[in-house]
Amino acid sequence: MLDAAVYDYWWRDFQAQLVENSSTGIPLQILSNAGNARSYGLEIDSAWRPLRGLELQINANLLHTLITSGPFAGEGLSNAPKATLGAVVRYELPLGAWPLKLQLQVDGRAQSGVRFRLTQAVPALGYQSGFGILNARIGVASLEDIWTVSIWGRNLADKRYLVDVFDQSPINVLQIWNVPRTFGVSVEYQLQ
Repeated sequence: MLDAAVYDYWWRDFQAQLVENSSTGIPLQILSNAGNARSYGLEIDSAWRPLRGLELQINANLLHTLITSGPFAGEGLSNAPKATLGAVVRYELPLGAWPLKLQLQVDGRAQSGVRFRLTQAVPALGYQSGFGILNARIGVASLEDIWTVSIWGRNLADKRYLVDVFDQSPINVLQIWNVPRTFGVSVEYQLQ
């Protein structure tokens, strides 16, 4: 299976979080119209089953953004990576004479750098360079997928990256970071 889409979006008076100084000199974060903008790109999703029980998935997105009018004309939109890539490798196999199957999965994603606000008093604190993460899962399920028990690990390389930044310089810059390497157990049951 292969799906692809080309898209082109135009916005009038798009809204953005901006930091402005109040009459007292205290910075305020406000939601304001910031001009007109355009984004266009290409998205591809693919799934392939080369062998029984093996599934490969890949998705990619190439994105270009541009603010076409207003005080930020010529800049790109915030929180919009130019490239993202994701992949999943999943394998299932029966467990001998038992009515069970073993499920193995490795997945990951990568993205190019992003900035979190249109204006940054301290740009280095509001930019995340490109990064990638890797996850894995092993589980046992009933043949009909009525129940599954899995052990999983997320962000296995313990990559640290910014999720968002709230810049209220010079008073405060709040950075929100991702969840670190995490392990867990999942039990799922499908009601019939």
